[in-house]
Formats: sequence, C-alpha cells, structure tokens
Amino acid sequence: MRAGPAEECGTKEAFERDPQRFWHHYLQLVRATAEVQPCGAHDALEALGKLRVLITQNVDGLHRTAGSHDVIEHHGRPDILACLACGSEREQKISELSSAPMWRCGEIMKPSLVRFGDALPRAPWARAEELARACAVCLIVGTSGVVYPAARMPVLAFEAGAPLCQVDLEATGLTHTGCVRWYVQGPASPSPSSGPELLTWATLD
Repeated sequence: MRAGPAEECGTKEAFERDPQRFWHHYLQLVRATAEVQPCGAHDALEALGKLRVLITQNVDGLHRTAGSHDVIEHHGRPDILACLACGSEREQKISELSSAPMWRCGEIMKPSLVRFGDALPRAPWARAEELARACAVCLIVGTSGVVYPAARMPVLAFEAGAPLCQVDLEATGLTHTGCVRWYVQGPASPSPSSGPELLTWATLD
C-alpha cells in the first residue's frame, strides 16, 4: 500500500471512505515517531511551576509526557479513541496497536484528532477563551502565531489587560503589533550556551 499525503489520508471524508487506509498510514507515522521525547522547552514550561493552564495545537502529547497536567489540546488527543457509530470512547496507547482498532459494535474507531474538514471541539475552545480573558500573564512560546483560531488567544488576553511575554526563534506577526510587552528572540529550551531564557519569566511581576 503506497503512502499518501496528509491531505489525502487525514481528511474527514478520507476516513469515512476508507478507515483502514487511514489507520495504515497513521500507524506508520506513529511508529516513525515512537522514540520522540519532550525537549528542553517542554520541560522548561513545566519547571516554571506558575502556569495555570497550557494551550496547544500540538497533537503529540509531549506536554503531558513532560508533566504538564492541565493542557488544553485544541486539535485533540491521539490516545483517546472514539467510535463514530455509537459515540463510545476509550483510552489507547496508539503505539501498541498493529491494526485499526474496533469497538464492540464492530465499527472502526478513530483517534480523537481534528482532521482536515473537522470543526474544532467547542468545549476546549470555550475554556481556552475564558482562561485567556482571565489570565494574569500570557506566555507565548514557539509558535508562528498565524494558525487560527488558536492564534487569537494572545489577542484575547491582551484585550483583557494581560501582558504578553513571547519567546521565539524569530519574530512573528504578533511580535511588533504593540501587544507583546516582552520579547526574547531565542530558544525556549535552556542550554549551557544560551541560558534558561524561558525560566526568567518566572520572576516577572
């Protein structure tokens, strides 16, 4: 079976048309990335000890692996499987699967990920909006700031009066808009040569 691009296999329609093909390619991807572990930036965010919640579009689960407990994952979690026929869900470590998972009703399950063509789950998005408007400080780390609606979170925080702190390798569309109070150009991951840039935000008042 020939591997296909994400646009072909990762859409809502593609899954409905051929869920076996989706799972074939998805399990290939999972096996290829099985050894990936949280980097220093994931660890640094957890080490801050001051984050109320972490909002991400990533679907790799690495923030939770690094120890972050309250994580809002806009695009879903791969380790939660859902049956589209009966609505049942179960937790499943995807790397342990060798074929498409089936539910008791006989239907193939899907990972609870937002596919091309899917709407974002409303509950996580609503909670993220509420927290953005209520936060004391909004820390923006390692993001392009161009993928909406998640890119609106810092704007909501700014409009509600929270200072924005950005740590990024390069400036983004948000950096010079007047919203960002503190901008550090560099890695979020502490290193002997660069110093713990991200950790300095723990002392901001």
